Formats: sequence, C-alpha cells, structure tokens
Amino acid sequence: MSMEEVLNLTETCLETFTPSCMHVDNETCEVIPYPEKEVDDYVLEFDEDGCFHRYQQEEKSSFIRYKQFSKAVGLIIIVLSSLGIVGNLISILVLAVKETKNCFNQLLIALNIFDSLHLVLAIFEGLRTDFSEVYNSITEPSPYFFPLVHYPFYRIWMCASIFLIIGVGVERYLAVCRPHHYRELQVRSHRALVYIIPSILAALALNFTRFLELTVGDWCIILDHCGCPNKRSSYTVPSELRNHPMYVLYYSNLAWLLFTGVIPFAVLIILNLQIYRSMQMVKRNLQKSSAMGAVGGAALRAVSVGKSTVNDQFPSEADQAETRRRKRVTQQNKECNLAFILICTVATFFVCHFPRVMTNVYEALIIKNEERCKAKKMQYVRLWYLHIIVAINLLLVLNASANLPIYLFGGKSFRASFISLFGLEKCTRRASNGNTCETSPQTEMKLMN
Repeated sequence: MSMEEVLNLTETCLETFTPSCMHVDNETCEVIPYPEKEVDDYVLEFDEDGCFHRYQQEEKSSFIRYKQFSKAVGLIIIVLSSLGIVGNLISILVLAVKETKNCFNQLLIALNIFDSLHLVLAIFEGLRTDFSEVYNSITEPSPYFFPLVHYPFYRIWMCASIFLIIGVGVERYLAVCRPHHYRELQVRSHRALVYIIPSILAALALNFTRFLELTVGDWCIILDHCGCPNKRSSYTVPSELRNHPMYVLYYSNLAWLLFTGVIPFAVLIILNLQIYRSMQMVKRNLQKSSAMGAVGGAALRAVSVGKSTVNDQFPSEADQAETRRRKRVTQQNKECNLAFILICTVATFFVCHFPRVMTNVYEALIIKNEERCKAKKMQYVRLWYLHIIVAINLLLVLNASANLPIYLFGGKSFRASFISLFGLEKCTRRASNGNTCETSPQTEMKLMN
C-alpha cells in the first residue's frame, strides 16, 4: 500500500494502531496480545487532583483480581437472569388464568414483562463486559446493536419497571385506603393501561437521549509494513453529547438520581406507609366484625326459631347477614393480601436499588474531579468503586428475578393458582391422624383465601 493510501485510510478512521511486526502472526496476520503485567508492589502515582494513569492501575495485581471478580459475577448474572426470565414467564402464566384476573394482576404481568426484557439485556451486558469474544460474535453483523438497542433499552426497561411499581402502589393505595372510589373505578375496562402506558412513555422520555450518547467509529490496524493487509473494524465511542460536562452533571447524574431514585423512593414510602396503616385498621375491624357477627348471628337465629316451616326454603335473616359479612371479610382479606405482595415487592426494590442510588450520589459529588482528570487523559475512579458497580449490577438482576419467589411467599391466591396450573393439588399432609389428602383447586383456593 502506498503512503497516500495509508494516509487516506487513517483519515477515515477515528483511531489507528500500528503494532510491531514481532507481535503479528505471519501466517494468520492476527495481532498477538501483549503479555499481561503483574506488579504486586506497584504504587499508583496521583497528581494534585487525585488523577492517575489508567495503565498504572491495570498493571497492578489488584486489578487482575478485580477482573476475575467481575467475570465470576458476570457468570452469576447470566445464570440468574436466565432463571429470572423463566420465573417471570411462570408468573405471567399463573397471573393470566381466569380465576386471578384483575387490574392488579394485569399490572404484575406488565411488570414481569418489563423485568424480563431488562434481564435479556442484562445477559448481553454480562457478555459484553466479561465475555467480549462471545458478545462480539453475536453482535458483529450489526455494529449499531449496542448503541441503538442494547445500551438505551437496558436502561429504558429498568425505568419502566420502576415507574410501574409506583403505578402498582397507587392502585393498591386506592383499593385499601379509598375503597369506595376504587369500586367506582373497577367498572372501567382496560384500567391497567392507565398505569402501563404512562410508565413506558415516562421511561422513553427520560432515556431518549441515550440513543445519542454513543457513535460507531472505525478502528484501523496498519499491518502492511509486516506484509499483511490492513484491517478495519467498528467500535463504539462516546459522542460529544455524552462527553459534555453539563450533560454529564445535570442529566447523567442529577436527573437520573432524581427520577429513578429520590422521587420513586419518596412516593413508594408514603404510599406503603398509608397502605400499612389501613391494613392494620382493616384487621382490627375484621376482628370486631367477627366477634359481632357471631353474637348477632346467634341472636337472629334465636329469634327465627318457631317461624313457619313455609319460610324454611328461603334464607333466614341471620343467614343473609352472615353471608354479607363473609363476603365483606373475604374481599377485605383479598385486598390486604394483594397489598402484602406490593409491600414485599417494594421492600425488595428498596434493598436492591438503594446501593445504586448511593453510587449516583457519590458520582454527583466527584463529577468535577472526574472532569479535571478526563481533561488530562487520566482516571479518577478508584478500584473499590469498580467492585461496587459490579455488585450493584448483580443486585439489579436479583430484583428483576425475584418476582416468582415474592408471589409464592406472599400471594395466597397466586399459590393456589400455581398449584392448580401445574397439577400440584395432590399433596400429602401430616395431620394428626397421619392420613393423606387430595384437595381440588376449588378447595385449595378457599383454604388459602
């Protein structure tokens, strides 16, 4: 290749690399990786702003241990995400059965779909971060997969899940704390869409600039001086928008912290406190209602003694009152049980997302230091923080995978439908007489409600 052709090639590439011929395989023309260095007693050199060169960190044995830790966690993320997707699909099947179909369960179905989509992209993220060869072989046909699909939608589905949890909280708040208004809303069809569509739109609105944060450029390897053809490959680089200090500070840090951390946490805490107080009040009322129902029912039955046998074919006044009381108690128990599922879901959300929120706060505090180091083409982020980021990614996957265990633990009707759907109604129970029993789905539903 002539010098002019080499110049034209380098002008069309964002970056070029000219390796020494001793690091080029003569038969395959592949670049031989440079051997990794490990220096145990190497001390990072910081300047007055706390900046250091990246290569200094990567040559330390502690960085190699970090890479091993990241790969181990990445493998766990891939396995856990796969199991979570299966669990979410099972949850969707159970929630979609006729016996448990209502607005709350429709919202849970949408939440499981959002979480499953997030888990699919979490698998890709684990491959990209820790198994790059596999990821590149999958995405090589389309260099725009990462900047236009993987990167933005990985965050969009997480945000949609967060916003929909708020929607589920509002729905349970109305059911438990505003039952009369809730009964008026129940007659409306497709009521779940009132929560689902805004959640998706809000997630897209918050993340639409993610599609503009990355660009695809060419990476050129000059090999003609070694008797090999030059190579060109595509790779992803941050755009000017992503590197703009104002964008990084006000959007990537503050807006992200506010809309995915502070506001959701505050709203969910307020809603769940109100729901918990109402649940306690409902339980006290149910206890009083049971006591009064027993006394009142006995009195009415005593009054009804001696009436004409002509009326025996019709329900007595005591029976009608008892039926109404049982229906009310059953409905209130059901609402409380669904609210308990929400509380378990929110508690899991808090535990898994709180470290992410704290890292956003930390990033907002050190953003100025990072910008100063970036201007010097140096690094500021410490190795301990990289370990925390890896652990947080695992927590986010755990949160999206925990739906089925939560529903089995807290949902009585869900457990009954799960048992019926998968043919587990035949059970062996150790009663006082030691006999086995077989329960029908209808009986199991009644027992669990």
